[in-house]
Amino acid sequence: MYNLITGIAGLSKSGMSQLSSSAEAGARCEVSVYLAMEVYEIEHRLNGLIPTGSEHFYFAAAEDGAIPLLIKASPSWYKENFDEYGLSKNTVTIMCEVSKFDSDSKYKLGELNRNLLSLGESVSTEKYLNANYRTMYIFRIAAGAASIVAFAAIIMLLKLGVESGGAAKAAMIFLIAAALFCLADLLVLDHL
Repeated sequence: MYNLITGIAGLSKSGMSQLSSSAEAGARCEVSVYLAMEVYEIEHRLNGLIPTGSEHFYFAAAEDGAIPLLIKASPSWYKENFDEYGLSKNTVTIMCEVSKFDSDSKYKLGELNRNLLSLGESVSTEKYLNANYRTMYIFRIAAGAASIVAFAAIIMLLKLGVESGGAAKAAMIFLIAAALFCLADLLVLDHL
């Protein structure tokens, strides 16, 4: 239920705010970017072994030039909108949601900052602009709906007193599907 409710609430949230350095997490803004370059890819793994996803972060310069940006977006976004030098091919306007880094990402970006400090630069390890926020909310809706359907099917089959046969196998498949969606929620959703 939590995934379903937060997914619907996230997609139905409306309104754009003016981007500022003090923007709160969850605020949405529209940014026009003319220059971008990938600065970091964070790979996430479960227990250091099983890959659970990766995040691509880009330094970007807005057209007004007032605020240096750290944007999380897909590699395809970069390839579609920027040339090999990082200059935009045309006007690139993206809608983003201000997000906070998790502790694992803060640690990994801290490593990057130690390297950048020698050049007199640094990256914010507190907030970034998430251009992939819609994907996260859509996945939450799908995970929530699938888990609810699987749970309802298992309860229905148990109430019917099914102990063997094809219906019991179907109940086990639904149970495994629900468990996989819950695992995906824990491992992947924060990295979309």
